[in-house]
Parts: sequence; structure tokens; C-alpha cells
Amino acid sequence: MKKELNYQAFIDKFLNGELEGEELQWFRGEMEVNPRLSEEVRLQQEVSEAIIDEDVMALRDQMNRLFDGDRQTLKKKPETVYGSGMVKLAAASLVAVLIAIGSAVYFYSGEPETGDLFSMHYETYDGVMNVRSGNADLDALMVNAMLKYENREFESALALFEKVRETDPDNVASMFYGGIAYMETGEFEKALQSLEEVIEHGNNLFVENAEWYKGLCYMRLEKTVEAKEHFIRIRDEEGYYSSQAASVLDEL
Repeated sequence: MKKELNYQAFIDKFLNGELEGEELQWFRGEMEVNPRLSEEVRLQQEVSEAIIDEDVMALRDQMNRLFDGDRQTLKKKPETVYGSGMVKLAAASLVAVLIAIGSAVYFYSGEPETGDLFSMHYETYDGVMNVRSGNADLDALMVNAMLKYENREFESALALFEKVRETDPDNVASMFYGGIAYMETGEFEKALQSLEEVIEHGNNLFVENAEWYKGLCYMRLEKTVEAKEHFIRIRDEEGYYSSQAASVLDEL
């Protein structure tokens, strides 16, 4: 079944230059595959640029034509010139028209949106930790692994995390950061396995984080049922990721 995704907040942020990083990359990708979204962004940008020079009725006519299926570029400028008070009235009138006719902020997407939601909610976990274990060789190995991780050399980091596990199979930090590194390299099934090991271990500081990233793995793998059940549990536990889980559930 096709689902509706509210893009208006992202359109506003994009036009205001407030989208950054992965969120900006995701939105640009959405515009490339969604012609209606790309057209809406273009039209809203043109309206923003034209509003100072357009009178109230011209704006109403243009917006009405948009929702009648006639998405023509705003080309013609009216001859009448208004003062600042009318500019404010024109802006207010445009907002009223948008609200009254249900502004085209909802678009249909023909594919499941779990991949999009993943991009919106995923952030690489910061590599900050104390690696002291009492074993100098193991500590040096773990330090090197974390340096690779922090430099986003995830494949090299994974190889070092595996060496740590060979020496210390219960090293929870290597399990957790290895799981994130697998996510970064697109190996989500392996990531899921590593994160589940962290959770099953139980007595460590990474459990709550592992639960969150496990849910994101389900989402990226399009295991929607498992993702919903998992995020419901995170939300209901009222921990650090509770509000973020609730936000995901609103969009799944």
C-alpha cells in the first residue's frame, strides 16, 4: 500500500539552507526520484522569490492553478506596485490559500519508505571510550581499531575488531563498534548479529545503544513488523531513545 510522507518541514529547511549532511543528501535523493516533490520545491522557491512583486489576487490565481493541475511557472509580474503593508498582506493571503486548499505537502511514494526513514534517523555512533583492559597488547589493538573507526576506515576497523574478539571473545566494545562498522559498510545482517550479542551479554554500557541500532537494522532490512515491535519496546521503556523511537513509529 502506498504511504504518505509529509515533506513540508524538509522543504522549508531546504529552502532556508538548514538541511545538512545525511539529511540534505537524503532530501536531494528524494527530489531526484520524486518529480512531484522536485516540482513543489521549485514552485515554492519561485513563490518565495516572487511574493514581494506579486499582488494578492495574482498569488491566489497562481496557487489555485497549481492545485487544478496547471503548474505553470510564475512569469508575469503585475503592473500595480504596493507598499510594505500590502507585501505583508500578500504573504498572509498566500499562507491562507495554502492552508485553505490543503497545500501540496503530501506526496505518494510507490516503494516502502523504510530506507528513507533509516537515512533520516541514522547517525554514526561516536567512537569515544576507555579501552583499558589490563592487557597491553589487547589495548593497543583496540586503540588502533578505534582510530580506524573514527577515521571512517570501517573495513580496516572491522578486521581489527575481529582480532580483538579472537583474544577476548567477550569484549563488548568490539562487538558494539563492530556492529556499527558493519552498518556503515552495508552489511546489516552481520550488524544485527553483533548488536544482538551486545544485548544478550546484558551487563554492559552499550545495551541501550545496541537496542536502538538494532531497530534501525530492522528498518534498513525492510523488516517492518520486527522494527515496529522493537521500537514500541524502546518507546515504552522510556529510556534515552524513547522519544526517537516514538518519532520512528509515527512514520512507519
